[in-house]
Amino acid sequence: MKINFRKIPFLISVTLLFVAVFAFSAIYMKTAENNREAEELIGQWRVELDRREEIKSLERSIQMFDVEMKSLDTHFAYGQDVVPFLNTVESLARATGADPEILSVATSEEEEILIVRMSAEGSFESLYKFLKLLENSPYELRFALVDLSSKDGPNGVRSGSWQLMLNFKLLTFIR
Repeated sequence: MKINFRKIPFLISVTLLFVAVFAFSAIYMKTAENNREAEELIGQWRVELDRREEIKSLERSIQMFDVEMKSLDTHFAYGQDVVPFLNTVESLARATGADPEILSVATSEEEEILIVRMSAEGSFESLYKFLKLLENSPYELRFALVDLSSKDGPNGVRSGSWQLMLNFKLLTFIR
């Protein structure tokens, strides 16, 4: 019976060894499979992260482009925006202390230009500042007539008031 006693624990040990090896290999294979899936998911996550960063970069570029387009649009007056352009010119004159009056507005048939005739009254300094503001405006203007004259009061006495007559073409006009 001594011989049988040693075989039973040995068989139990071998059986437990096979069960442990089988469990270890199953767990090892499952862990390896999970690692492969995790690496694939990390790769997909990185691709998605790169794609999102590219989208953010494109959105920033579009925003910068929009700002530049808006800045560029300020240099042009469109056919439907004639009134805001004229309001801008008048507000420039008022900002300097001059009293502006738009006399006529016309468009040229041959060219895409807007022709404006206007007058302004005020002090010499205010009219000079107004001219400087017009020259430095973002619009491309070509002055056809600039007449700055002293305005005489009653009995030919100079009143200190000046009158400015302007004819200019807006070259950056788009119908």
